[in-house]
Amino acid sequence: MCQFENLKVESTKCLSVRAESRTRQALLLYCSQFLVFYLCIKTQPLFSQQKPAQEDDIKKEIIFDGKRYRTYSNWLSFGGGPAIKEKSKSTQFAADISYNFHIKKEYFQVGVTVSGDKFGVNNNILWHGAYGKRKETTKYCWSTWGGVSYASYYPYVDSLNGYLRKTTTSPGIYVATQFIGKLKYDIGLGPSAFFSYYADKQYIVGLRIDVFFSGSYRGKEE
Repeated sequence: MCQFENLKVESTKCLSVRAESRTRQALLLYCSQFLVFYLCIKTQPLFSQQKPAQEDDIKKEIIFDGKRYRTYSNWLSFGGGPAIKEKSKSTQFAADISYNFHIKKEYFQVGVTVSGDKFGVNNNILWHGAYGKRKETTKYCWSTWGGVSYASYYPYVDSLNGYLRKTTTSPGIYVATQFIGKLKYDIGLGPSAFFSYYADKQYIVGLRIDVFFSGSYRGKEE
C-alpha cells in the first residue's frame, strides 16, 4: 500500500513538473511570436518615413566622439538564447551568426542558426537569407528582416525514442527583428527575436541576445 502511494505521489510530481515545463515553453513561444510580428508591424511606418537615399548619401559620413563613421555600413552580429522547435516541444539553446550588408541603399542578411536540446549538442541547422529595413542613430540600430530559410535537422519521434539519426531537409520562410543598444557607435548589444516556418509544417521560434560589430568606422576626425 505504501509503495502504491509513493508511486502515486511520484507520478503526481512528474505530471506537475511536465505541466510547468509546458507552461514555460508556451510562454516563450507566444512571447517570441508576439515580439517578432509586433515589432515588424510597428517599425514599418518608422522605416517608411525615411527619405530614399541618394547615391551621394551612401558614402555620407558623420562625426561622433571625434571619429568618422559611414552612415551606410555593413555589420556582423552573433548571439544565443532559448528557442522552441514545434515537433519536439522542448526548449532548446539556439546560437546564430549573421552578416548584414547593403547593396547601394538596400539591406540584406545571410546567416546560420544552430540549435539543440543541450548547449553544444545541435540537432537543427537553419540557413537564412533575408531583405531588411534598418533605422540607425548614435544610440541604437533597429532592423527587421523577412526572407527564406533552409533547414537540415534530425526529425523528432517522441519522448521515448528521441530523434532519428537520419537528417531531413526543408525550405521555409524566415522573419526576424533586432534592436541593438550601442556601447560605441560601431559596437553594441541587444535582443533579437526570430521565427522560421518549414515547408513540412513545423516551426522554430526564439529569442537571443546579440553582439553587434559594425564596419562603419573610417578614421579619426580630420
